[in-house]
Amino acid sequence: MILWPVAQTLWVSLHDYYLARPGDHPFVGLANYQGLVSDPIFDKSLIVTVLYTVVTVPARFVLGLGIALVLNERFRGRSIVRALVIIPWAMPVVVVGLLSIQMLDTEYGIIPYLLQNSGIGRGAPTEFITSSALALPTAMAVNIWKGTPFAAIILLAGLQSLPTVLYEAAKVDGASSWQAFRAVTLPLLRSTSAVVILLLVIWTLKDFAIVYVLTGGGPAHASEVLTIFVYKQAFVSLQVGAASAAGIVLLAISLVFTLAFLKISRVGESR
Repeated sequence: MILWPVAQTLWVSLHDYYLARPGDHPFVGLANYQGLVSDPIFDKSLIVTVLYTVVTVPARFVLGLGIALVLNERFRGRSIVRALVIIPWAMPVVVVGLLSIQMLDTEYGIIPYLLQNSGIGRGAPTEFITSSALALPTAMAVNIWKGTPFAAIILLAGLQSLPTVLYEAAKVDGASSWQAFRAVTLPLLRSTSAVVILLLVIWTLKDFAIVYVLTGGGPAHASEVLTIFVYKQAFVSLQVGAASAAGIVLLAISLVFTLAFLKISRVGESR
């Protein structure tokens, strides 16, 4: 289930595999990888993917932690709020993308309308999807909106498993809420936080649907993440060998992020 597809992809990446030329796939070695290095579109996709991950993962984690802290408190209607918070994450990705397109449409979208008819965003650009400068930030915003509830729910489960006796002891010692958060909540939540961040990084690196539905990777490759680059190489240009090479690079990046984060989290736990 894992090793065979990876091995097959690696094997295809070493061949000139053109989809419209069945049965003739000569061995080319590392030529596909050399082609990626010299491809400016691949370089741009790599930068876009790194930016997409570096921005959205911390944002979803911080917002999710804030929501989890609020939902961990007792207040009237808490169960209803918890149900409402999880709705964006429960919605299908394609539905989220299509709804976002409707809401961001320059002519009849609710968000441009509110910006133009309020004092906050009057005169601000509203071409969120078609602008080279705004396409990637827009995709990031939609990604954050959809992914934050997952982080919030998992972190909330971690908060509810923390022993209350430690907070009572901190209160007796005169610790403020912020001091209790730093000295008790964050250290005890480290393992849960590590799992959440690791999953967010992996899911973000392989994210395809949100960006593809919103912008298709455009305009001018401004929001083209590596997954869309792989898709276009395979099913638009029909260069399956080059697409497989890009897929192996994406796998390597995912492994590097995963191993580095696991090592950092283990060092933190040993302290």
